[in-house]
Amino acid sequence: YSFCTLLGSMMAVRRSVLVTSFLVIIVIIRQWTFTPGEAAGGLIEKVALRETQLRKQCEEELKKIRDSEKDDEITAAPCERKQQLESKEPAPVTAKERENQKPYLIFSIPTVPRKGKTYLKKVLETFNSELTGLYRSNVEVHVMNMRPGEHQLFDTLKSKYARESWAVFSENTSPHPVREGDPLPKVTPQRKQERPTAKVMRQTLDVVSLLEEVATKSKYVMLYEDDFELCPGGMAAIHYFIEKANHYNPHWAGIRCSFGLNGIVLQNDDPHQDVLHFASYLLKHYARRPPDHLVVEWYAGEISESKKYFSDRQVMAFRHNIADHIGSQSTLRTSKHWSFPHCFEELVAPQVFEVEAWNPSDCPDDDIWPCDFDNSAPATVKWLRVKSRDHGE
Repeated sequence: YSFCTLLGSMMAVRRSVLVTSFLVIIVIIRQWTFTPGEAAGGLIEKVALRETQLRKQCEEELKKIRDSEKDDEITAAPCERKQQLESKEPAPVTAKERENQKPYLIFSIPTVPRKGKTYLKKVLETFNSELTGLYRSNVEVHVMNMRPGEHQLFDTLKSKYARESWAVFSENTSPHPVREGDPLPKVTPQRKQERPTAKVMRQTLDVVSLLEEVATKSKYVMLYEDDFELCPGGMAAIHYFIEKANHYNPHWAGIRCSFGLNGIVLQNDDPHQDVLHFASYLLKHYARRPPDHLVVEWYAGEISESKKYFSDRQVMAFRHNIADHIGSQSTLRTSKHWSFPHCFEELVAPQVFEVEAWNPSDCPDDDIWPCDFDNSAPATVKWLRVKSRDHGE
């Protein structure tokens, strides 16, 4: 506890000096900054857990000092939470603590009961495994129960992960009502559209509720489903391609990294609060098309309304699929899908729409599409297809 010993020796110093000392120590320990090089090399995953604990400890003590009104209130040792940090279970995360630190990324997961299935349990287990080091305190997995009182597995998992800072559980207690569907635009050979069923419309409105809940609360949001396992190495890959896309063009409209309504990264902070706009767009158009079609129509600017919003901002795509579908059937359609790409397989059309798919002809040496920027460069990381946890791939 060399840091704590140092902090304890400062207790006799005036408050202003003590505050400055804490700030210096926090900076020395490590600022949370992500770069593509760190993600690509896996350095983030190697950050010692002890380093994270010390940084958090110092930040908490600094906050106590700032909140105190008198100098003589600084009487407790800076390491008074030592026992709590060393205990078997971390302290519960308060709403105020969560509000003070905006996450880098929120995975937004709507969930409903699935008879005889425990998909959500497996999904959260993969997140618990993948969110290591600094990811654990700067990434949030927000699970919203769309059927309060009916989802026993949700209640069980909420209790199990209650002390994890990355796990957030909420319930949709005020769902948007379904209205009578709008007329479907005329279908032409160039514009084929799939009309949503009542079940799909309900699902779209559930997604709206969740997006409204997470809007503006993080830098980025990833649309995620409750039956996809994050691939081994998936979090490092996500961080890598977000920062690489930012390097190419920070004003991207969205990044596709999986299929269906899973694996779509949206900007959620100034200057692009896209999550809130997408929630409004879904609410307006949910009776016209399924949500996985609407999201493409929206961020690819396929109609005048979305084109006006995004102007010349582009959709981007990661070359590989970063999540493995557990079930054999989509929640949006009754028929079985002809092909589900597995972990780190190339994500190309027709598995996703051409306008949002990595294109091997355009970018054969890059893992980001499009790649026609002045600062584009060949991929420096070779993403290998790894064995899925439960699928024997």
